[in-house]
Amino acid sequence: MSRLAEFLAEGAVLADAAMATAAFSMGLQPGESPDLWAFAHPERAAEIHRAHRAAGARILLTQSFGANRRRLKPFGAEDRCAEVNRAAAARAKVVAQEGAGAGVLVAGCLGPSGVFALSADWEAGFYEQGRALLEGGADLLWAETLGDLAEWRAAASAAARLGAPFCSTLSFEAPGGLTRNGVSPEEFVRAAMSLPEPPAALGVNCGGGPDQVLESLGRLARTAPKAILIAKPSAGLPRLEGAAVVYDWTPEAAGLWAQEARRLGARILGGCCGTEAAHLAAMGAALKIN
Repeated sequence: MSRLAEFLAEGAVLADAAMATAAFSMGLQPGESPDLWAFAHPERAAEIHRAHRAAGARILLTQSFGANRRRLKPFGAEDRCAEVNRAAAARAKVVAQEGAGAGVLVAGCLGPSGVFALSADWEAGFYEQGRALLEGGADLLWAETLGDLAEWRAAASAAARLGAPFCSTLSFEAPGGLTRNGVSPEEFVRAAMSLPEPPAALGVNCGGGPDQVLESLGRLARTAPKAILIAKPSAGLPRLEGAAVVYDWTPEAAGLWAQEARRLGARILGGCCGTEAAHLAAMGAALKIN
């Protein structure tokens, strides 16, 4: 039995909340790479992991969403891809192993390449990044916010070549509950279940907010009722208050959302853009898993 399966044997578990949202309150500036910021300020980034863990998260995603070679290139850091990813995983691993408790898994986060057309080097990019994350101590690989099935298959293939457990979420946000590239939840599940080694868990993240994620989650569950499902919504659409970016989703609303997401079949719950440790704590309390 994998460590993830052991974690899920007792029911639902919490993954973390948004890393970049917290980083903006700790010095990250608009236009900066969150991944390079975390590399330059490792203790601040570690404090975000600690806050999520203290709120009940048992799966910590590395701060590496945009740390693939292609997305590091505009910052002149493409040749530091392996270094940045190893450090991100090692930083999360230290936090995961601090103190006593039931344990915490580190998920090596793989984000989209940033290229929306077919690219022959997608798999090579995921492989390079994934290998460095595993070398740094990640327990599994986790591709999120993808929207293209070809790119998603490249991530899954890279994980399989690396022999790593693999979890993945797509972002369903377009009209009709599709990804930006026109993929439906049903198509995603069928593609995932057709792999020789299906993902350990799959689901939806970010999207149009909590309600959109619930709608997509229900469609995933109806198509693959036995799959281990992930739900990590954004905190809705942001708005500006002066120079500050504000999200209106409250921790109390997050607790109620978590109960509905669990009813629909989610086994791994957390948050994406705009969510904070307080949202996680409320989810855990509502589900009685803190």
